[in-house]
Amino acid sequence: MRRECQRLEALGKGLGPTPAGLPVLTEVKTRALPGGCDAEAREQFLLHGTKPETLLAILANGPNERFSSGLFGNGTYFAEDAAKIDQYTGLDPAYDKKSALHARLYKQTRHPGKVFYCLVCRVALGHFIRTKEGAPTRRRALEATTARQRMCSRSQATRASLRP
Repeated sequence: MRRECQRLEALGKGLGPTPAGLPVLTEVKTRALPGGCDAEAREQFLLHGTKPETLLAILANGPNERFSSGLFGNGTYFAEDAAKIDQYTGLDPAYDKKSALHARLYKQTRHPGKVFYCLVCRVALGHFIRTKEGAPTRRRALEATTARQRMCSRSQATRASLRP
């Protein structure tokens, strides 16, 4: 990711200065996590809430922007505040021996009952929108879509450059 950011900067298509308001709230709490974040690539640890029925697919394949829609359209949504992601989680009430998810997660430990799943993800921010408003204006929604498309094309270029 860092090389891709450097390449884009050299082409005059860089991300520009970091927007005001950063660092994100999760930065202090996640400093002890392994791997760390690359500031040059604008990586941050952020939270993603999900329902039990989608967790196994996310763990196997990673988040997929085609299966998530929200206020700004299809995308993969992350937040710096657990109070925001809790509305996207769902209750996993008890162990189910038929559940593929439970077979994987609870082999060596007991299902505690009443579980809500939150993922801590290392995310390259790229072009993003930070808002406190409940509904975007038409212009902001268009800007979000354009920024997301730019980020997706950069992500595809990065993945292509990593292939053998």
